[in-house]
Amino acid sequence: MKALVVIPAFNEEKKIADVLRGIPARVNSAELDVLVINDGSNDGTDKVVRDLGVKMINHPVNRGLGAALGTGFEYARRQDYDLLVTLDADGQHDPSEIDRLVEPVTGGRADFVVGTRIFKKGMPLTRKILTLMASLATFSLSGVWTTDSQSGFRAFSRRAIENIFVEVDRMEVSSDFFRQANENNLKIVEIEITPIYTEYSKRKGQNFLNSFNIIGKLAFRRLIK
Repeated sequence: MKALVVIPAFNEEKKIADVLRGIPARVNSAELDVLVINDGSNDGTDKVVRDLGVKMINHPVNRGLGAALGTGFEYARRQDYDLLVTLDADGQHDPSEIDRLVEPVTGGRADFVVGTRIFKKGMPLTRKILTLMASLATFSLSGVWTTDSQSGFRAFSRRAIENIFVEVDRMEVSSDFFRQANENNLKIVEIEITPIYTEYSKRKGQNFLNSFNIIGKLAFRRLIK
């Protein structure tokens, strides 16, 4: 089994080294390859990644989360990977939980696994409200209910890699994954993960304006399709 971890990164020089060092070398007896999508960072993110010897694809300008993940999916397809994991670069996710995250995929029970943060203690109330709002919007536009549609900690099977094509550039990609999974009859499983909240990761998170922007973009796409 060929497995790949894709990490979209924009100005993450302060945290990305810790994230990369925490990723296990293997998962379920398969070696884990790591790919950073440096999405037009203007700090030292690219230098940190290079110094650690991690493979990186650079976007010359900041194109957005969706564009970065789209590059990762395209790379996974071209390199014939069986398993794809997405992980945020801000230190919010615990890389040691990758084993748990991918188990439903490697066990044949899921094509798309999303790690939900909402049931764990410590999630700020405002973040919990935003998460539920985004999940309701995702449900109304995709027909799929999940408690945490905006979680960046996900796992995808080969079938998902071959059938999901990222068509949006920005944050709405997280919700669009569920639409595409539903349209392609992919098996979706949700598992609890342990988010790591710091002042840094909280600043990196979404705000109310971003959430309404995501909802508006998804609604517009639904109308024109």
